[in-house]
Amino acid sequence: MASILKLLLRVMTMRAEILAGVGRRRRWTDEQKLQILAEVGIDGASMADGARRHDVARQHLFQWCI
Repeated sequence: MASILKLLLRVMTMRAEILAGVGRRRRWTDEQKLQILAEVGIDGASMADGARRHDVARQHLFQWCI
C-alpha cells in the first residue's frame, strides 16, 4: 500500500515541459502537400486516414485543398 502511495505522489509531482514559439511548427513544401493529398482516395483512404498516416491535423489537409 505504501509503495502505491509513493508512486502516486511521484506521478503527481512530475513536471511537464511545454514547447512554445515557432520552433515547434512544421513546414510543408508544396510537393509534400501534394504527395499527402494524392494519397487520399487511394484504396478508399479518407482525409482522416491520410492525416493520421502523416501525423498532420485533418484541418491542414482541408486547407491545402483550397
